[in-house]
Parts: sequence; C-alpha cells; structure tokens
Amino acid sequence: MTSDEDKRFSIQMAAEASGVSAHTIRAWEKRYNAVTPERTQTGRRVYSREDVNRLILLAQLTNIGSAISQVANLPSKELSEIFLRLMKSTDARTSGPTLSEKRALPELKASLLAAVKTYDVGVVSHLLSQAKDAYSPGEFALKILLSVFEEIEEGFKTGSFQTAQFYALKALVKFYGEMVIYSKRPLEKRRKSKYLIMGLNDGKKDLTHLLCALVCCEKEKDYFYLNSQLPLEALLETALIINASHIILYLPLGISSDTSENFLTDLNNELAQNVKILLVSKAPLRIGAFKRVEVFSDLYDLDAYLANQDN
Repeated sequence: MTSDEDKRFSIQMAAEASGVSAHTIRAWEKRYNAVTPERTQTGRRVYSREDVNRLILLAQLTNIGSAISQVANLPSKELSEIFLRLMKSTDARTSGPTLSEKRALPELKASLLAAVKTYDVGVVSHLLSQAKDAYSPGEFALKILLSVFEEIEEGFKTGSFQTAQFYALKALVKFYGEMVIYSKRPLEKRRKSKYLIMGLNDGKKDLTHLLCALVCCEKEKDYFYLNSQLPLEALLETALIINASHIILYLPLGISSDTSENFLTDLNNELAQNVKILLVSKAPLRIGAFKRVEVFSDLYDLDAYLANQDN
C-alpha cells in the first residue's frame, strides 16, 4: 500500500489544495525555487505531500503580508514558526467582535446590499474585509454571507437585484472567503476525519461549497477545499490521495435530478466503502439506496452535524 508520504499530486491538485494557482506555483518555482517537484518521464510536475504543505504555508504567509521573495527559501519548519508567531500577534491585537459590533450586524448587511445594488465595489470590499476579521469563519459564513445571499436570491424574484450585481459580489466573496479558508486552515495536526469539499455547479450563481468550507474552518476540521468542480475520476483520485473520511458535496437546485442522481450513483459505486458522503441540497433526490449518504437541507443543519463530530 502506498503511504501518505509516497503519494503524488498533479499541479492542478496542488493548486486546489494550497489555494495557489498553477500559474503562480510555476512562477514561484522558476523565480524563487520555492518548491522543487519531481518530474514524470513525460516531464509533468508531481508534488509530494510535503511540497503541498509547503505551498499552503507560503500561501498563508503571503495572504497576511509576507513577501514571497523573503520567505520562499526558508525551511518549512521555520515557515510554520513564522506563521504561528504572526497569527498569535494578530490575535493579540484583534479581539473578537464586541457586543455593539454584534448589534450592528443588520446595519452591516444593509450596507452590503446597498453597495451591491449600486455596484460600489470599493465599499463591498471594505465591508467584507472588516467582517472577515471581526467575526469567526462560521459567523462570517452563516450570519453574513448566507443571509446576504438569501436576500439577493429573493431579490432575483422581485427584480430588485440583477445577476450582474451578484457576479460583482461573488468575486469579492470568493476572494475574502478563500483568504479565511486558507489562512485559518489547521497546520500539521493528525485528525481522525478529513473532509473533502466540492460543489456540483458552475460557480456562477452559487458559492455554497465555499460556505461549507468556512463552516468546517469554524469547527476546526481538517478539510480540503476544491474551489471548482472536478470530474468524477479526479474527485475519486483526490479523495484517495488525501485519505478523505467524508466528502461534503453541494448540489444546487438548478441541476437536473437525473444529472445529480447519476453523479451520486457513480460516486457511491466507486468511492472507497469507508468514506461517508455529506450532501447539502434542497433538491428532491432518490437516494434511499445509498446508506452512506447523509442529506442536509441547509448549512445550518451541516453546522450542527459537524459540531457533534470528533476531529
């Protein structure tokens, strides 16, 4: 059997795992020798688990202000120490939200919605940046982002919001949400459970799988967030490589039931028997035969489930 240390990631998987684009990984390799992947006989890069962990550390450090040129050649152990020291320093300077800030939550959401309506990207960016620092990942996901998304969804029905306005918000939510996901990811801790997160959608109208990752972050789970949909074969390979114990899969209402059920059937048939599927979806699906699948109608139910699971 192949050990964790012997497993290899393609550059696409390394990018998904670390939050660093494949283009940036190549640039860091070429300019700074940040990682030195092996090459296959055909010249394709393959990354070890150590390489991916190093990329995660470099991404975390650059997200909080370090210059890649200053940290790229430091040993991984030193990178971990620097990151933990910087995070402790940040925590000491930034206390949790005060009661008055909590009471301002309706005002924050109203300001966000107003800025989205007027395409004021600068204000939206400023508000999201403040919110991600003032609130925990779970609060950021459930009390702010999900609540705003639900109001915009209602706005689509009444015509008070347009799709283009949501696209403007989506880009910023993705940026700040992924900043939280990658910067607060647990470091080098062996956990019993590992959650692989993916959305079965085109990503244009829905970011619920990103909110799932923020909820995992809140509960200090060991998670692997896929920021785009992978084909079934690649999803299965990723689950095997990272030793996933659970796959959190988000299925939006817009996808046909046949497509969803066919995907779930193939996933259920080919996935290792010890991996559980956590399905977040309001869509009516015929999944009675899938004993390993647990369905959650919304993120609040998933949040409650994760709160009762050991790490």
